[in-house]
Amino acid sequence: RERERESDRETTMRRGGFLSSSAAMAVVVAMLVVSAHTVCAEIVNQSVERNIDLSTGVVRGTTRISFVNSGSLDVTTYRLAFSSYDARRLAFLAVVVDDAHAADGAHAAPLAMHRDGNNVEVMLPRAVPPGATMRLRVSTVLVASLNPHPSAIEQSEKPRVMFL
Repeated sequence: RERERESDRETTMRRGGFLSSSAAMAVVVAMLVVSAHTVCAEIVNQSVERNIDLSTGVVRGTTRISFVNSGSLDVTTYRLAFSSYDARRLAFLAVVVDDAHAADGAHAAPLAMHRDGNNVEVMLPRAVPPGATMRLRVSTVLVASLNPHPSAIEQSEKPRVMFL
């Protein structure tokens, strides 16, 4: 019986029910090669300007990012990372190319994004070649991020909040 079970396991592995160790290793190596090709281009943030608006019951953020591609391959995506605290409270996210040459009042369409946990991968509208720069404007809205401080006040006092 033990030999029959072992034979059944080997048959199942050959049919694709499970990957053998060499097949699994090949898959892992293939994934690493694809990942290395995708992220080997180096992005260096040249400047990051962040404005936070706490005047309403939510936290509105606007971040302007200027980056340069210092690698040897074209860059087609830009990854944003959020803390787990902010990722849970992220109610709105929009990323647009911040073009200084655009006409006043012109609004660019938000870029396509893919969210994976605390990270958001932004698909750039055009490839950024080595040595070139691009500016992005990231707009966020966080909910349940303001805590009253102190927690109890008199009716005549102005309410205050803390944002951490």
